[in-house]
Amino acid sequence: MQKKKRIFIWGLSIIFLLLFWESIKYITIVAIVILLALISPFLPLDKSSYLPESIRKVSVISSFSEPGGLLENCTVHVFKLDRTISEKIVYSGISYLVSDKSLSKLNLNNPYGGWGETPIPDRVLALRAFSCRAGDRESIPDYNLKKLIEQEIDNGNGYYTVSKNKEGAIIVLPKVSLVVFAYWG
Repeated sequence: MQKKKRIFIWGLSIIFLLLFWESIKYITIVAIVILLALISPFLPLDKSSYLPESIRKVSVISSFSEPGGLLENCTVHVFKLDRTISEKIVYSGISYLVSDKSLSKLNLNNPYGGWGETPIPDRVLALRAFSCRAGDRESIPDYNLKKLIEQEIDNGNGYYTVSKNKEGAIIVLPKVSLVVFAYWG
């Protein structure tokens, strides 16, 4: 009897698939897209791809990503910038960053504006870049590193660019060879 029930259920399942294949196909595609959106913050990614090409010679010091809902997350990556690039930026100033045209291609849906010198005039925006947290986990868990970044920003020792919707920022601190990528939204 069990075997007949299984055959009957499998038969009904096959008939259902054949009759409703078009609908199931679209539902499956939608489900896959939603699943990818939910797991995308956890997929391995070359974190330096968030940065313009001229400053991609980096190593990750600190990395934090916390999903905050459908297609929303909070991410902070702190990079150690290659010493030779840091020296070029210190020597050339903001013109080194402005000359890199890859910034406009980083995020076509939410492009970055031009480069500015720190301190960041919008203090709320500057603080939001580091305000991600998940329970007791801080976006930059090393207190000394976080203080160093904040001091360098406040002292005008760096450059920054902000995305069009003000949900993302790249901060370059060449005197201490650091780059911060932050996204919240």
